[in-house]
Amino acid sequence: MVLRSYQDWWQARIGAYAHPAADTGILAGRSAGQAQAEALTNLHRLIEANLVMSGSPRNSAVVKSLDLRAAPRTAEIEDCVDITDWHQVDAKTGALKDPEQRLTRYVLSVALREDNNGWLVTRSNRLTEKTC
Repeated sequence: MVLRSYQDWWQARIGAYAHPAADTGILAGRSAGQAQAEALTNLHRLIEANLVMSGSPRNSAVVKSLDLRAAPRTAEIEDCVDITDWHQVDAKTGALKDPEQRLTRYVLSVALREDNNGWLVTRSNRLTEKTC
C-alpha cells in the first residue's frame, strides 16, 4: 500500500505538471508538509514560465523502512528517478525548454505518513551524493 501511494503521488505530479492550470487538489490529496509545498511551488513556477511537463519519469522505488507501531504510521522510500524522458516544454508551442544542464538520474529519499485517507508523502529529498 505504501508503494502504491507513492506511485499515486508521482502520477498526481505528472498530471498536474502536464496541465498546470488544472485543479491542484489532487496534489493535496497525495502529499502534505514539505512535499506538498515543493510540488505546489514547482507547479507555480511552471505556470509563471508558461511551461508544461511532457513525457514521464521512470522510477524504481523500494521501501527502506516501515513503522507500523508509530502514531501515525510512517515509512521511508528510496527511489532511483530517471527524468530523461520528462521534459519542460513551452505550453503554447511545445518547444523543448529543458535547462542546459539538468540532473537526469538521481536518488530520491521520501518520507510518508498514514492518516485517515491513506498514506501521504510528507518529504522528498534528492540525494545528489548517491548514484543509481
